[in-house]
Amino acid sequence: MVIAFANSICSLVSFTSVVPQKKGSAAEALERVKEAPEEAGLILVLSDINMPAMTGLELLPKVKALRPSVPVIMITAYGDADTKRRALEAGAQGLLTKPIDFTVLRSEIDTRIEQRGAGA
Repeated sequence: MVIAFANSICSLVSFTSVVPQKKGSAAEALERVKEAPEEAGLILVLSDINMPAMTGLELLPKVKALRPSVPVIMITAYGDADTKRRALEAGAQGLLTKPIDFTVLRSEIDTRIEQRGAGA
């Protein structure tokens, strides 16, 4: 499962062997992370940084507290050094800038699938 916030991301991952779950808000995504059993196959969380109510940077430590082994990749329109530093310090595995390079995203997803298959 991949939790994603952008329709275009959900379209991309539907080409892989993962099932994307688009959530309308950070709170909904956090609920889904809480509800997902460990064996459910949560392999990656993709989150935009700029969201209403709860930002991606506020969501990130909450996801990491619930599922420390699940990588979180943040997405932002602002790829400045400070945003990247804050995301990485909060536990993000990486930061993608908009417009998203779908080749890089696909590679990230494939890597997570391979790691899961190898028991990582």
